[in-house]
Amino acid sequence: MTLHATLRLPSPNNTKVQIALAHKQIPYEIDAIVGNDPKTIAKLVELSGQPLTPIIKHNGTVLYDSGAILRYLDANFDGPRLFSADRDEMKAIEGWEAFSKTEVMAALRPAFEVFFGGITGHEADENIKRANAAINEVTAQVEERLAAQAAAGSDWLVGDTMTAADIFVASFLGLAELPEGFADWNPLWKTIDKVLTLGDGRERCKAHFHRVLSLLPTPAGV
Repeated sequence: MTLHATLRLPSPNNTKVQIALAHKQIPYEIDAIVGNDPKTIAKLVELSGQPLTPIIKHNGTVLYDSGAILRYLDANFDGPRLFSADRDEMKAIEGWEAFSKTEVMAALRPAFEVFFGGITGHEADENIKRANAAINEVTAQVEERLAAQAAAGSDWLVGDTMTAADIFVASFLGLAELPEGFADWNPLWKTIDKVLTLGDGRERCKAHFHRVLSLLPTPAGV
């Protein structure tokens, strides 16, 4: 049975699923969700019992939450592994997952308050400054890890190939370093591209985020 993905793009939690599907070369049909009107929310609740995306439906199973979906894809489809059979590597991947949920989200929160919370004027400018400073601080850890991995011959955060760790981190922090042309995909990304930055000394992060985001399919009409 074809996998169906209900996604609200370009939300990072939703693009995580698109990157994973592309990496594992899993064919799927997409239902792109736009808006937060009652009819749209009711549709999501009817499908999965809750109002958020991403959601997938496959062989009668309906699943939400990006982390749960990536685990489902690994457990039920062939292709490159997103997680690891090695205990230590699995712990490392889940460590980066926790990092993305805590430190990365805390860094981006002031910017999200501008993009989605209606903050404007001087307060918005100050929020963006705080976000960029925090992004530069958290990416120091990513840059250090990538340097250590490069010394061991790897381009990835855990092991020798791309894993869910790379997807978790790049889907959010990559907003501050979109690959060329990506800002034209969506008006929100165009706004984000103008104001967010990794700051100086983040060349490994930049290259890493570009590698991961390059798996995103070009939206129709672009």
